[in-house]
Amino acid sequence: HSVLFAGVPFGSSIGFLEDMHAGTATGFNNRILSPQVLFTFAAPYSLFPLDPAEPVLVDREGDIIPHDLYSADDWERQKLGIFAMSGRGAISSEERAHLRNALRQAGEFRSLLVCSSKKPMVYPPIAVLTSDAHQTLSAVVKNGRWAVRGWCFEEAPKEQGDGRVSSVSALPPSGVPHVVYKTEREHGYLLNDIDLVSTILTHLCITLLIVT
Repeated sequence: HSVLFAGVPFGSSIGFLEDMHAGTATGFNNRILSPQVLFTFAAPYSLFPLDPAEPVLVDREGDIIPHDLYSADDWERQKLGIFAMSGRGAISSEERAHLRNALRQAGEFRSLLVCSSKKPMVYPPIAVLTSDAHQTLSAVVKNGRWAVRGWCFEEAPKEQGDGRVSSVSALPPSGVPHVVYKTEREHGYLLNDIDLVSTILTHLCITLLIVT
């Protein structure tokens, strides 16, 4: 009867690209979420932009490097993710098949997020919970000053967001009525702002009563 969207990448995001390429530490453990492990996850791929011309990969002069984030061949060509792991040996046929399948399904899901109906629609009350308190990755630089396996995740300007999804990208498509609520929490902890979530749910229920 009503909807609360929290950190949904309606406008796409590359916030997980650094993890997929360089891994992320859990305490002192660098292996549990290594690029090889994160490569097997399906969800992060679905956040990426569909348009290969978006300024996601750039050179040190700021020029766009065309790259289709839903193409396994482009991941290999740009040596992103497990394709950048030196000394790892050849990528197996099973791994390539997994990547192609994961990217295909993620692309289908992303298409659902960006499509819009031209038919008149009656929407339930909608709230959006987002943040603009954290620097959020929007581009990576090839062979930048602090490059990790060929790609720098610190050099390019960042956007304001929740650390994974920019505050602009978290908004539903044009024409979808919604009310925005902001928290200082990071992406994975947006719903941990219990007081604000409680307030949002109360407002949604009140709005629903008024509408009906």
